Amino acid sequence: MPVAHREGDPKPDRSRVVRLLQGADVAVHVLAAVVLFAAAVLMIGHSVASFRDPSARGLLKAINDILFVLIIMEVVATIVRHLQRRRFSLYPFLYIVIISSIRRILVVEAQLSMEVGLQETEAFRHALLEVAAAGGLILAMVVAYWLLRRAEHPGD
Repeated sequence: MPVAHREGDPKPDRSRVVRLLQGADVAVHVLAAVVLFAAAVLMIGHSVASFRDPSARGLLKAINDILFVLIIMEVVATIVRHLQRRRFSLYPFLYIVIISSIRRILVVEAQLSMEVGLQETEAFRHALLEVAAAGGLILAMVVAYWLLRRAEHPGD
């Protein structure tokens, strides 16, 4: 005997499609998290290998790689929060921007210190602007973090 549907109840076909899409969403997020986690583990191995080169360039590469791993893991943590159906948070994105900006400053500073005769060129001025922009971005993200924190915890 067919089941009568009340007005406003979703049709069985539609709810089945919605459940299928929700399951696909979870599967894609899980797959993305696993792939990113595997990439982070591989990058750690790569950065450990960079420590074999004791030069400033090798150490800087290792630090750069480790900061990249932190960025990847912050994205993985965001995916996990999504899968747990927890509230969306801006904090991970603030961390990612700050870490990315620090990485960029380190790379540019290393390039500047290793290039002989670069100080009087257009490339040098461009690099200084890039460092200033990254520094400004870090400052803006710290202010955003502080404002967000104050909005969420007004008494602190």
